[in-house]
Amino acid sequence: MAPEISNEATSAKLLVSATRGFDYLFSNDLARAKAHFSEKDDPYHLLGQGVCAFMEAALGMESGLMVEATRCLTLSEAGARKQMKSANKAHPNQRFAPGLEWEILNADAVVLLGLTNALSESYMGYLQCMYALNSAHSKFSKLYKTVFPNGLDAYTTPSGTPTPSRKSSTPSIYSAASSNAELATTSAPATPPPSKSLFARFTSSTLSVPSTRSTNGTAEGEFPPDGPVEDLIIAGTAFGFGLFNLVFSLLPKKVQSLVGFLGFKHDRKLALRALAVSAGKTDVHSVFAG
Repeated sequence: MAPEISNEATSAKLLVSATRGFDYLFSNDLARAKAHFSEKDDPYHLLGQGVCAFMEAALGMESGLMVEATRCLTLSEAGARKQMKSANKAHPNQRFAPGLEWEILNADAVVLLGLTNALSESYMGYLQCMYALNSAHSKFSKLYKTVFPNGLDAYTTPSGTPTPSRKSSTPSIYSAASSNAELATTSAPATPPPSKSLFARFTSSTLSVPSTRSTNGTAEGEFPPDGPVEDLIIAGTAFGFGLFNLVFSLLPKKVQSLVGFLGFKHDRKLALRALAVSAGKTDVHSVFAG
């Protein structure tokens, strides 16, 4: 079991490190991604190990890989749940309540565990998948109300798709996350310069939300630049909420009536808006949201 992560700074460093592993994965370097994720056993890196094993299992349909994916994702889910309980005892020192990043990581692990169960192609696996997705949907719906109590209107989204570039590569999301981590620990103007990610068009937006408190280096009513943890909270919540709403909105009308009876609601316009907000950040979720 991974040791307890004592403070936000440690969590941010681990998140930035895990982001580098996903950058390898997005560059189609699975072997390097697996090696990087295996260096640590915190929930972030265990989730990365689970994602790698899940991708291999989905492509090869090998039972051994499914077992490994389940093992890693289960450990990540349990570790995130443990950190959630520890964070509840902490005093808030940021604009988001302590522990929200772990709730998002927990929900991500639950979704992937459900999909891994579905790979077994058994009735029990499908039932476990449905149960897991129902649980994750409830988690993301609750997170949406917590993170976006006033809706998404205050959040800007990518303005459009840039002209295709002939350059062979762009700075990674790891570089963007590292830059955000440094900016978050120093005073800076309220509107930070946009940073580049693996997909540059995902990182062209900034955030300005009304507030009643002031912070060092910023005028009252404005927040300092978001760090990697804040990006995870915003992008992860918006992505999970938006994805579930979009999927439900695309189901046939008869199926929509059935899932609506079970408590699932959907709003396609809001779903697309949420995914656009997620795509405007520099977190791993932003890549999938785009």
